[in-house]
Amino acid sequence: MKPPALLTIPLIIIALTAKAQISTDGTLGAAIKLSGPDYQIEAKLGQQHGGNLFHSFQDFNLQRFESATFTGPDSVGNIISRVTGGNPSNIDGLIRSKIPAADMYFLNPYGIMFGPNARLDVQGSFHASTADSLRLQDGGRFSARHPNNSLLTVAPIEAFGFLNTPVAPISVQGHREITAADWDGRMTGLTVPEGETLSLIGGNLDIKSGTFIQTIDEDGNELTEITRLPLLSAPSGRLNLASVASKGELKLGSDFVDVSSFSQLADISVTENALIQTSGEGGGSIFIRGGRFVVDNSIIEAKTLGSQDGGVIDIRADNISLTEGTSISSLTEGSGQGADIYMQATDSISVIGNNDDFSNDLQHTCIYARSGVWAKIMDDNLGDAGDIKMAANNISFQEGRLSGSTFGGGKGGDLTINASEYVSIGGRENSNAASLIATATYSDSDHAGDAGHISIEAKNISSTSSSYMNSNTNGKGNGGNITLRAAEEVLIEGRPPNIGVDTWSRREGGGMPATC
Repeated sequence: MKPPALLTIPLIIIALTAKAQISTDGTLGAAIKLSGPDYQIEAKLGQQHGGNLFHSFQDFNLQRFESATFTGPDSVGNIISRVTGGNPSNIDGLIRSKIPAADMYFLNPYGIMFGPNARLDVQGSFHASTADSLRLQDGGRFSARHPNNSLLTVAPIEAFGFLNTPVAPISVQGHREITAADWDGRMTGLTVPEGETLSLIGGNLDIKSGTFIQTIDEDGNELTEITRLPLLSAPSGRLNLASVASKGELKLGSDFVDVSSFSQLADISVTENALIQTSGEGGGSIFIRGGRFVVDNSIIEAKTLGSQDGGVIDIRADNISLTEGTSISSLTEGSGQGADIYMQATDSISVIGNNDDFSNDLQHTCIYARSGVWAKIMDDNLGDAGDIKMAANNISFQEGRLSGSTFGGGKGGDLTINASEYVSIGGRENSNAASLIATATYSDSDHAGDAGHISIEAKNISSTSSSYMNSNTNGKGNGGNITLRAAEEVLIEGRPPNIGVDTWSRREGGGMPATC
């Protein structure tokens, strides 16, 4: 018997069909039920202290085609809102801010659900959290669970405080499959302006059912290629995903997310064609902190398109699992350097499986860094690819791929794997589902970049049937070094993978494959 699961379903249905309502709670002014569908939230409904504009709501919900617009004087730098009524917020409409450059903080310790029609039109960063309170730098406090225990000041926000368990979840859900006509170029998902930050900080984070368009051929048949639309996006900016399961205080820094005060972290799942990206002039940064981090048939991407260097994709969890055609990628198609990828698990990292929906050409589960694209293989002005570093007790690739490559003048990224116990690389015999760890350089230019180096260090290293390690040159750049260090054993056995050289020759310009 599983009573909790049986009870959860009707509760969710009730929440999603609840009547939309935005009302103030009377703690910062009069208790007012606002009229929709275009809710106007003026500064006079809250209290302003210096650059901080505080709002306090009894309930905050938006249905499809509804909007909530925050307004106030240009002196406001932070719009800080809390929901105190004890109900989760169901947001399936538009949250808008007309205050120039103002950041937004939205706090509901009882849960937040963003539906497929949820969108942002804000001027600065946006932080959604199920924390109980926000601590300000001068000791001030803005409490959502105990609103009377608040001290409102002019200071910036210092930390997100979690005082109760279990910590309420946050979910984001897309449209799943749509047609090109349905999309019509409109913005999808939660997006902040270029260079700004988008944060989801709470209990379990569930990011799923990404919006995508299936490619149709001239005869009306669905093809294997799909176009994913962003579910979470911060162009050239920053994304923070943090999931906690105990009491503690979370701090955001310029280049870190500090969860060191928590004894336990919660789960983060990114599934069903979800796309998370910080692509733009510079590749932006993505910070992920959780207990169990699962990505299934989805994409996490930081693509550098201009001269600005990319940031970092920094993932730290107890266990990291990438499955069914997932990719985590850092790309540079401009002169800026690509973002580095750093993955650390206290227990294990697994890169497993392919998406079998791609019957003619398997969509591989992979982690990769790349400088340039095949179509611009002679571009000497490309920036260097980012480096990839992985660290855990155990790291396994089963039909999974780790790769770095350069197609122009940029240097390929280095691949570094460190495991205190074992590194295992394996695939399926007599299939295209090979595992690989590889780097490559492809340009024929005299200024071609060199391939990156591969370094693997563990107690035990095994590379078995349908797997390989390779550093390849198909142009004038130098291939990289491959270094294996094992305290006990290095095992290499089995037949070479059946990867289909003709297919890879068409895709990569000849030779063994080195990218996903």
